[in-house]
Amino acid sequence: MMKRLKVIVVGAKFGEVYLQVLLRRKDLVDVVGILGKGGQHSLECSTKYNIPLYTSVSELPSGIDLACVIVRAGVMGGEGIQLSTNHESCLLYTSPS
Repeated sequence: MMKRLKVIVVGAKFGEVYLQVLLRRKDLVDVVGILGKGGQHSLECSTKYNIPLYTSVSELPSGIDLACVIVRAGVMGGEGIQLSTNHESCLLYTSPS
């Protein structure tokens, strides 16, 4: 049996799409939290999907295997690059848009 990956979703706006897909694959992943700014949409997603909301990297539980960073890139006025490169091990995927 394969170990389920502990996953955190960073960003709740478009990140909600990732949440929906990840939650369908409970055989492969365990979504352990949402990292967001604590805005209305983040709070709603946390409640809707019954997933803890964290507003600071320092609050995150240990043992996270994968962070899905789904926030706007700097070129679009967001913090995507800063968030994804401000961690010692990260996987960065930027969609061409």
